[in-house]
Amino acid sequence: MAINLARYILQNYQLDEDASNVYRLVGKWLAENRSSNSRIILEQYLKQSVKLAELNKNTNENSISRQCQMYFHLAHYTDALFRSYEERLASSEWQAAMRLRKHKTKELDALIRRLKSSTKGEKNDYSIKIQELQKQLTMDREEAKKLQDDRDSFLSLSLEGYQRCLVLGDKYDLRVVFRLLSLWFSLSSRQSVVESMLNAVKEVQSYKFVPLVYQIASRMGGPKDGQGSNNFQHALVSLVKKMACDHPYHTIFQILALANGHRVKDKQRSRSSFIVDMDKKHAAENLLNELSSYRGDIIRQMKHMVEIYIKLAELETKKEDTNKKVALPRELRSAGQLELVPVVTATFPIDRSCRYHEGTFPHFKGLSDSIMVMNGINAPKVVECLGSDGRKYRQLAKSGNDDLRQDAVMEQFFGLVNTFLLNHRDTWKRRIGIRTYKVVPFTPSAGVLEWVDRTVPLGEYLLGSTRNGGAHGRYGIGDWPFLRCREYMVNEKDKSKAFHKVCSNFRLYPVELVPYRN
Repeated sequence: MAINLARYILQNYQLDEDASNVYRLVGKWLAENRSSNSRIILEQYLKQSVKLAELNKNTNENSISRQCQMYFHLAHYTDALFRSYEERLASSEWQAAMRLRKHKTKELDALIRRLKSSTKGEKNDYSIKIQELQKQLTMDREEAKKLQDDRDSFLSLSLEGYQRCLVLGDKYDLRVVFRLLSLWFSLSSRQSVVESMLNAVKEVQSYKFVPLVYQIASRMGGPKDGQGSNNFQHALVSLVKKMACDHPYHTIFQILALANGHRVKDKQRSRSSFIVDMDKKHAAENLLNELSSYRGDIIRQMKHMVEIYIKLAELETKKEDTNKKVALPRELRSAGQLELVPVVTATFPIDRSCRYHEGTFPHFKGLSDSIMVMNGINAPKVVECLGSDGRKYRQLAKSGNDDLRQDAVMEQFFGLVNTFLLNHRDTWKRRIGIRTYKVVPFTPSAGVLEWVDRTVPLGEYLLGSTRNGGAHGRYGIGDWPFLRCREYMVNEKDKSKAFHKVCSNFRLYPVELVPYRN
């Protein structure tokens, strides 16, 4: 009923600015109900909605937002059609049809050869069979060509629609950037996709791609599909270069980490997570050399600061230094302030104007005179970084068997979840979010983490700093303390019997559990 009413309105009323929105709604409803041919939905409604929105010459916010919305729905629908055609062309039924066509082609060739050496009576029969096969093959080829042409057309429309959506507004940025990158990466061998990517690099503001800088930069150094300025690697490097020039403080650290990809200890090289990708390393180094002519001073200071943190993370300490303050080596203390480099764990917004004026961020003024060596196999160090805003930023420098790149991606994911929660009205009202912290890898195994203030390690809460109290000491009155349990397990020969003995003197749930009921 709603569809018929909307059609009636379109046919009998002059709607002016609202016409494009009505066409979009009818197209959307028809697509959801699958009550019309996809070609009709596309040509008569969604394309028409975009056309009418573009004819509106108003430059106010509502008009621009409407154009953005029209392009998004056109791109979203053609993207769905492209995926369905891709699935059809990759299906087992289509592959079987292709094998049958090859078989028919071979049969046709065999009949043509027999026709040449056949008798006069046989030629008529062969000619009839040849004509039938040629007709069937022609129809098969036309069907395959139409499917492939339609698929390519839908892909082109979706890429163009997503690109225009990013150029015109911000409403669909997160959804569109994710999908656009997915199409670029999965179809990187297609020339039309590379050309679309190059156009997007020129037209779309680079800040929209910064949230996915890890994923984009990590693709550098892959196989080159073609040569010159029209291959995927060229388009990819162009995008990373634009991000680095416009937003160096949100991009260059990731490029430096790729350039340091070979800095892995010998004993770690055999592990699959620390395999060195020399193509990525060389691509990152080449890009840094190119960027030196644009952001040379920033890159030099960033490299200097990165080296300081790598040396700090890899600093050898003694076992007796654990949980104690240790003097920072003089070579690390004398780094001096780096006025062009932000405190690496400080959070500051992306500047859409790409200017980053003085005072936009707290810059690095040096490290404190001492560090705290923490518990752990790799002895991470807590250090205070002095910012130009007068604050002391506590940081954790780590180096060892942990791959901080994985931690960085997880924190990136949590940040995206927070963005979704912020954009949803109900979760925004309830202020729901995940507390995150910055993780900045400098090599595959070394980097810096933001120290989360006003928190206590779980072990310290449960057992206390001396391992002889904590929450269990407060609530598990009469139970064996942790150290006694540990000593008993070490000293007893029958470990199974000792374990059961410990469990009988160490309650897991000293506070009665209350089952949850609605």
